Amino acid sequence: MTNPGALTPPPDESGGQNAGSGNSASPEGASSADTYPTPSTTANTAATSPPPASANGPAAPASPSQGLVGKVLEVASGQDPARGRKNALITIAVLVVIGILAIGATFYVEHYLEDTKSQEVAERDDRNADKIDDAKKPFDWKLNEFLEEDEPGNAWIIDRKLTPAEQKELKSLGATTNADRKAVWKFVKRLGGWRSGRAADAYKLQLTSEKIKPVAITQMSARAVNCKSDAIKTYLTLGDGGLENWDDVHFNLTTDGAPAATRAWKEKFDETGMLMGMDDIPYQKVVSLGGTQSPGFLSMTPMLHQAPDALCEWTLSLKYNINSGKDQTVTITKDEAGLPLRAAGRPGEKSDNWQGINGTWTPNSF
Repeated sequence: MTNPGALTPPPDESGGQNAGSGNSASPEGASSADTYPTPSTTANTAATSPPPASANGPAAPASPSQGLVGKVLEVASGQDPARGRKNALITIAVLVVIGILAIGATFYVEHYLEDTKSQEVAERDDRNADKIDDAKKPFDWKLNEFLEEDEPGNAWIIDRKLTPAEQKELKSLGATTNADRKAVWKFVKRLGGWRSGRAADAYKLQLTSEKIKPVAITQMSARAVNCKSDAIKTYLTLGDGGLENWDDVHFNLTTDGAPAATRAWKEKFDETGMLMGMDDIPYQKVVSLGGTQSPGFLSMTPMLHQAPDALCEWTLSLKYNINSGKDQTVTITKDEAGLPLRAAGRPGEKSDNWQGINGTWTPNSF
């Protein structure tokens, strides 16, 4: 007989109650009610069970933003649009600043390298220019007789006496006009003589320099060499006038070869302003060459007043320095044509002296 108060288990999904294929009774004869889960059991099971798997597999963990790249990716992916716009503006500003700094740094580096290279090139060019300048001669010189070849002068000397035939020829020559002087000069040259007197005794010295560095000639001196006493045997003169002039500088040479300093003439006047003569004073000027300086031109006369009838050669020494450096000396012994420099004493008692007076040549004694 059925007990109405007993619990009836629900049917299984197949519709039968405890069918052979369904749940079997406990072997210990326990009640079927003991097999249902309790509420606490269900709660514990839910707490410990893993979440259901997604249909597309497990979800990827969220990646935090990393620097500028992350922010740009955030903006591009549409995450948090408000924050993305703010970050995008920051990113753009930072990129602009970085770009400006990069351009400025590039400009600075390029110009620094360019300036450095230009400075190195300039220094190299300066060194090369110095080498080229140092290889140049300190200065060039030209030393020639003051009178040109066709200028006859007004006094002449010969190192031998005239023969009777030569004396006759001289007397046939005129002694008045410039044509007469030219004829006498031609006559003297043929006999191996040369011109004498202030202008004829003088030499023209031309000094030039191609150096960039300044060159200063601070001292000039001369000395007589290879002197011959009583060497002048014949002296011819037309007297005053003609090409008389005062020279820029002169040297008072002596036959013993002692160095003679450079001297100059200075005009001397009296109280009324009348020229009374010339003072013989030291020449103290410096000849500046090189750089932007002009060439130097000097007229110089070797004098042998204390040696009548003497003939000498002479040399010229120039002391100079480059760019205020060490003093050096160059000595000139010949003129531009390669001829020795000559100096003549004044006529003395042992020479034959001829003077052109009133248009004719006559012997004369001093």
